[in-house]
Amino acid sequence: MKVSGRKLLSLGCVILLLPGFVSSCKKRTDTTQDPAVVSENQIRTMLDDFFAYFKIAKSEKICALSEDPSSSEELLRDVTETSGNKPFETTCRRVVSEIVKVTASDEEGTAEVRITFSDPDKVTEKAAAEGGFADIGKLSEYIAAAPTVTKAVTLSLKRVDGSWKISEKSMTEVLDMIFGFLKESDLISDVPETTPAPKTLDISVFDAYWVDTKGKETGGYHISEEKICLYVYTWNTYSNVTIKYEYIDSAGNLLYSNSFLMKSNTDWIACSWRPGTKLPEGDVYCRLYEPSGEEFHTSKVHIFPDDQKLPFPITWMDGSGWVDDNGLPVDFYTSDVTRIEYRGQSLKSYKDLSLKYRFVDEEGKILFEDTWKTGDLTENFIFSMELPEEYKKSTEETSETTMDTSGTTTESSTEPTETPAPRTITLIVETTDGQPFLETKIEIRDSVIGGILPPLETEAPSETSAS
Repeated sequence: MKVSGRKLLSLGCVILLLPGFVSSCKKRTDTTQDPAVVSENQIRTMLDDFFAYFKIAKSEKICALSEDPSSSEELLRDVTETSGNKPFETTCRRVVSEIVKVTASDEEGTAEVRITFSDPDKVTEKAAAEGGFADIGKLSEYIAAAPTVTKAVTLSLKRVDGSWKISEKSMTEVLDMIFGFLKESDLISDVPETTPAPKTLDISVFDAYWVDTKGKETGGYHISEEKICLYVYTWNTYSNVTIKYEYIDSAGNLLYSNSFLMKSNTDWIACSWRPGTKLPEGDVYCRLYEPSGEEFHTSKVHIFPDDQKLPFPITWMDGSGWVDDNGLPVDFYTSDVTRIEYRGQSLKSYKDLSLKYRFVDEEGKILFEDTWKTGDLTENFIFSMELPEEYKKSTEETSETTMDTSGTTTESSTEPTETPAPRTITLIVETTDGQPFLETKIEIRDSVIGGILPPLETEAPSETSAS
């Protein structure tokens, strides 16, 4: 089960899994340019991102969407320092949201949201009855099994430096509502001094990938698959170490759990599962835990309908993305550029791989298409296109020249014309036989006097990193 040469890779790489690209692009049907509608769409996208980060317990991403990130970071730091990371992560995974209504002006807005999460009162009542849970593992298990409660909240939003943020007050109210109980010190009972705490091994992962029943790497599974398996490779070897792993759906529900024994100088782990029934369509996560109960790795895979072709299995390195003419990463392009380019670097090298790619607009119209072949071994992929003329527009203030009856010429400035909303271009790459390879989009913002247009929407988090 050894993987030759894998340990030459840098510890700094972040494993990205392709399935998140499959559903990342939506065809835009609402073309209204009403500023209020644009702001409402931006707010909905931001809130979708916000609650998506709960699913993967990315506290830094959650706090970044606050008007005052430092205040939110301090609150969540108190939570994890009091009750530990695992109870926090378990609470995060059970959060489900519904955006009921959004209203907005140019700079401020409100959102009515229904949030469902583990009932904190039930957890604290259980802790009080038992004199505290035995450890963070027991606390996490009860949080995962506790009844849920649904609360309706109204969030206030503000535009900060061109991006929508949740006000400090609303952010504090939401985080306190969901995680406040974890700041109570009596949730976990005192551990007797004679009982040593489990030792954390600090297991580090350098590669992980999903395989089919023949042990071949796969980019996903069909709902009728009889077995799914994640291979995980560690930097160090271990003997007689039992690794617990769990399969969890996108709603945070536990689907399956088991363990794998790393016997004698073992550096690999097989997380195998035979469902016995149809797999749930959508994203499925596999989480691995050290003997101490600390989670040390998570990988995600997408489950597809049986009639849908599985994506090409490829792992993208951190840093893959859109670049400017100097090769520097960009989050968007302005309409005065001449060319757009995506550069991707894969974890493995490929030879004689034939691809076809196309750039399409929001309506699916092909703007440019071509083919690409790797030839010799390579891990670098480049897809570029000259920006079409219809995207090369800028909005400027106009002026009118009038002449009065005395023959005197005067110049009067008019208000800027209504600026069109930013547009997106999607890159779609497939193998020559139609197997999905890569799909990602980039925003094109029109140039205007004094700067550029704010974004219409931000791309949802891919959640494709296996951290």
